[in-house]
Amino acid sequence: RAYLRFFLRGKGILQRKDKYLGVLTADASRQGLKFLSPVQLLPKERCRIRLPKTKEFQIEIVRCRRVSEGCYECGAMFVLGTMSADED
Repeated sequence: RAYLRFFLRGKGILQRKDKYLGVLTADASRQGLKFLSPVQLLPKERCRIRLPKTKEFQIEIVRCRRVSEGCYECGAMFVLGTMSADED
């Protein structure tokens, strides 16, 4: 990994095309983040995510695995810009 991860437990809003989904964030680095989604997302898919007390980020899904029914662990990279720990 190029950058260290930091805990980022909280809620977020994922915009996937014209739909909005509630997600739970797990951790983040300057290049991306991990979150739980209620639906499966496909690698290379581009979405937007809004996190509390921060701005909106454009992300690209790099992995998604099913944890349980209706719960998918997703990893994504920021497409534009990076996130630093002080934006938490």
